[in-house]
Amino acid sequence: MNSRILYENLDTSFVNLWALLRYLIQRGMVGRVHVQLEDYTADVFLTGSSTPMVHEIDHATGRESLEEAALHRLVVRAREPGGAITVYEGADEAQAGSISTTPMTLTSEAPQPSAPPYVTNAPAAPITPINAPAEPSAPILESAGSRILAAFAREAAQKGGEIGLIWWKSADN
Repeated sequence: MNSRILYENLDTSFVNLWALLRYLIQRGMVGRVHVQLEDYTADVFLTGSSTPMVHEIDHATGRESLEEAALHRLVVRAREPGGAITVYEGADEAQAGSISTTPMTLTSEAPQPSAPPYVTNAPAAPITPINAPAEPSAPILESAGSRILAAFAREAAQKGGEIGLIWWKSADN
């Protein structure tokens, strides 16, 4: 196994998951991003080039899926405070094929994440995006994740590379 933890227990109260994923994808990272929220768990599998595959489990409804389209649902849910994000680097971590998407029985005995021992209201340092093309190459059919990533790249180009600060600026207005 050639994997290691890059970031552990980042709190969703102050970490912008979308910016973090964009940062990792732009740098060609190979690995997995695990997100643990109350009644929801997701893993984003990063292969270094393609749109990430997302394995999500909604513990409240028992729904489980493995698809690119789950990326949008995850980003929306990760805006909730109190969740934890852990980033694992390594080819072993990027393997989504071993995940089973068969329905599972959930019980109340499932382990709960421990409370993180750090300040949750501190703003994260902005992530400076690298110069990426404003438009990806145009395949005949783009996945939903590819369109979302392209929209962020266009927005970063229009904002002069300050995409990481947009959330904080809008919060001040």
